[in-house]
Amino acid sequence: MRVALVALFLVGYFAILFVASIAKGLVPPTAVDLTWGTLSSLGILPLTIAMLRVDARRHTPLHINTGTLPQLGVGFILGVAVYLLTLAVISVTVGPLRISIPATTPSLQATTMVVLGFLALSLMEELGFRGYPLRALIASTDALAAVMLTAIAFAASHLLFGWPLETVLVGVLPSGILFGTAAIVSGGLALPIGLHAAVNITMWAVGEKGAPGFVALTIDPIQTATAARFSPMIGAAVPLLVSAALWRWHPRPAGEALVPASRE
Repeated sequence: MRVALVALFLVGYFAILFVASIAKGLVPPTAVDLTWGTLSSLGILPLTIAMLRVDARRHTPLHINTGTLPQLGVGFILGVAVYLLTLAVISVTVGPLRISIPATTPSLQATTMVVLGFLALSLMEELGFRGYPLRALIASTDALAAVMLTAIAFAASHLLFGWPLETVLVGVLPSGILFGTAAIVSGGLALPIGLHAAVNITMWAVGEKGAPGFVALTIDPIQTATAARFSPMIGAAVPLLVSAALWRWHPRPAGEALVPASRE
């Protein structure tokens, strides 16, 4: 029953994203992500609330309380740390990364729009995969299976968006496991939203999102082939190791069961 409800939710989720994407052509390029993410989130919220009521879920990830902003901040710090750790491992194992300052760097206005845009997109995707679907699947399977299933759905969605298969397998899928783990151990969405946004913002800041950032990363041409071979594997391994550490050592919310009382 709940698996069918999750499938129904995801159909609604993609329909909302499609309708909201119409507005992308009506705004300046700098506002596309913010507009799409915000409009989509405004549509996904009532869908989530409706599905939670249909499913009679006692636990909702939508509560906002005094811990929400601190959790968002912790997630942001963790996201920056995860990406910087990835770069550090690449620099040590593959070859030293060289840091340079581009001829032009983003303005304050451009930076603000990028940050807000990534926050909006992270809210959109976390509501879509770590909101109702994750909680509903826990009730039918268990926490670990729910994390894996939502991560697979998250990765598959990027294939629909036209992302290359290799990028999805070694980038999106491990990240989905990390975001799902963060949602499980924190009991809400603030931590994974902050984590998700921070990873993307940090990638943009170092020029790894297809646009100039505040710094540029290069590697010795001799190491280019090695970097192309091993960097994706390192990029996948670090989020998975951080996921394992969160799963093992992060305290769980008091009173929340991570295995279902009964299976359907």
